[in-house]
Amino acid sequence: MKNVFTTTALILACGAAFAGTPTSGEFSSVSAINTPSTAARADVKAEVLATRQAQAGLSVKETSAHFPKSAPGVLSRAAVKADYLQAQKAGTLPLMGERS
Repeated sequence: MKNVFTTTALILACGAAFAGTPTSGEFSSVSAINTPSTAARADVKAEVLATRQAQAGLSVKETSAHFPKSAPGVLSRAAVKADYLQAQKAGTLPLMGERS
């Protein structure tokens, strides 16, 4: 019983030591949450995009080449669903971990 009280007292003492307010050089997540942002969302997005481009050494024209437009699907949704159901009936579907 004495160990329980000793352990509890140590835990509370350690918790109290870490519960102090941060000094000027420390970061406080609470103050970061409560501080309103002064930058607009569009400004932040533009800054992130500019930083990524600067890190990659790409110009704005080159960045659009990284995201080519995808080709439209050839099969209709009904055709894909019919193929799936046919494979399910035949038992030829791959196992869950082996699907690509």
